[in-house]
Amino acid sequence: MYRYIRNKTDIPPCGILNIFYNDDLFRPVVLHSTVAQNRPVGDIRTFQEHQHNLYHIVLYTDGQGVCLLDRREYAARGGTVILVSPGQAHDFITRFGSAVYSELTFAFENQRTEPLTLPIERLLEHWAGAPIHLDNPMQLSESQTHLLNTHIIEVTDLAAVDHPLSEYYLQYALVKLLHFIVQAGTRPAAPGAIADERLIRVRRHIEQHYNTSMSIEELSQLAGLSRGYLFRAFRKAFGTTPLNYQKQLRLEAARTLLRSSALRCTEIAVRCGYENIHFFHRLFKQTFGITPMQYRKNPHFGPP
Repeated sequence: MYRYIRNKTDIPPCGILNIFYNDDLFRPVVLHSTVAQNRPVGDIRTFQEHQHNLYHIVLYTDGQGVCLLDRREYAARGGTVILVSPGQAHDFITRFGSAVYSELTFAFENQRTEPLTLPIERLLEHWAGAPIHLDNPMQLSESQTHLLNTHIIEVTDLAAVDHPLSEYYLQYALVKLLHFIVQAGTRPAAPGAIADERLIRVRRHIEQHYNTSMSIEELSQLAGLSRGYLFRAFRKAFGTTPLNYQKQLRLEAARTLLRSSALRCTEIAVRCGYENIHFFHRLFKQTFGITPMQYRKNPHFGPP
């Protein structure tokens, strides 16, 4: 388990995630994050049902337990995600069980350090420009769990860095995390729901088999759509093409292994679906601007 607790008192000037609401400007502040928490830690006042003006994103990665949200009990296991908005009563500790989870706590504050108290769905709507309806709790696949945990780790790492561009990197990492939450947790709207479900089926297939070879023909057959329509609809829905999404998952998995394991680059490449180590090195550098070994030695200063 490792943790970050806010050690800066200023409001960050970076404006990537600024929100203008009720004639006031609010900026994001990462207050606390923890990865692989397997025991109660922190303020004893939180070891019971409580509420405050903060946002929590909690990802259960292993074991089993029970959490409370708005006085309702929810079973929690690997892949369960709980989203907590300001003012929502919650308790992750009383019936902790054998659970292991990662958590991100953040707020939006104005210059007077007053918090924004919008529900998380309304918060996301400010960026999306469209209604957001999230499943909460939501249940992720194994590959989705791995990817969200990677995002939380990235935010945790960057929050502790003191560098002129660290706030930019941190907020960009937070954008990617919130984008993942929208993609994974948004319920399809009724119009076009069949097509939406087909696209979601393809995306989940990619997430579950990202390190295996697949073709656009295979994915179009899975969706029951033509190659061209799948390509266009997937890009419109998720902002990228199916095979580019697979590449993103592979490279994010590689970054996680480079950061958190002692595996050789050759083995990491194979685990992530790249049999040709030279192609893996070239693609990694082309994407992130540094080689895998350079990233392993100093992950904080590679691109977010």
